[in-house]
Amino acid sequence: MKTKAHNQTKLVFHIVTCIKYRRNVLTKKIRDSLVNCCMEIEEEYEIEFHEVGSDQNHVHYLVQLAPKMSVSEAVRIIKSITGRRMFKLHPEIKKILRKGQFWSEGYWACTVGQHMSEKSIREYVKNQGYNQYQKEYDQSENRKFD
Repeated sequence: MKTKAHNQTKLVFHIVTCIKYRRNVLTKKIRDSLVNCCMEIEEEYEIEFHEVGSDQNHVHYLVQLAPKMSVSEAVRIIKSITGRRMFKLHPEIKKILRKGQFWSEGYWACTVGQHMSEKSIREYVKNQGYNQYQKEYDQSENRKFD
């Protein structure tokens, strides 16, 4: 819960962003880099990541924002920093996303109410793609992109 002066807020959002062209680029290695990048964003901005989960072509975030930050501002920060960082850390994805854009335009977001089950949403976000990653990426950690 964020506290400033005499105000207390808990503004939690479920946000989903998609990879450009819905390309399947989020391997375990790239996902781990993305999560690390989110933790760095958390240190510098007033965006608290409760969970980050993904499938191969989209990412779910459960985030808590400061009251002065809009959802669109948070998404802009997340997408711009993570997009640049993923291209830098994983240049192989440039072959798949030829125009130099990591994320597609837009996003989906909804509020998470305090009395709505944040725990169930947290589990949903946390388990995105889990079974697929277990099967596909535990077999071959060094998978190459076609």
